[in-house]
Amino acid sequence: MSNNFYGWSLDIEDWINLRNTLKSMNLDWKSTPLKKSREDAIPQTCGIYLITGSMPFDVNQDYFDFKTPLYVGISAKNLRRRFASHCKGELGGVRKLVRTWLPADLDFLYASVDKVIDHRSIETLIYDLETELMNAFGTPANLRYQKTSYLKEEV
Repeated sequence: MSNNFYGWSLDIEDWINLRNTLKSMNLDWKSTPLKKSREDAIPQTCGIYLITGSMPFDVNQDYFDFKTPLYVGISAKNLRRRFASHCKGELGGVRKLVRTWLPADLDFLYASVDKVIDHRSIETLIYDLETELMNAFGTPANLRYQKTSYLKEEV
């Protein structure tokens, strides 16, 4: 398990765990710019999200127009409320992002989570998926290291 928040994981287990979880959850992902005007499009459900971005400045180079996950988060109650707070840069890790990127230049990828797939509660399930995404992508704006519930149980 990677403890690296400096880019994509080089540990194949991180990617296998993420693939297995995403496959079993079969989420319907959507994307919107991190703009306050898009707030009403975000559901008021619990779910998971990523904030992605391309380079904050155009470097005038071919092939540099790609996006990468910069932050992963969950909302156990209301994705829309979390979206609105990120548009304002209210939470720690995202506050650092909006010092470098304009919020409107960031994308908010999200999926509602409304069904359990195993013995875990929805809250534990989305926490574990958040952790797996953080481990795989090494999201630099996430400020804390966390372990999945299934690793905590092994300890």
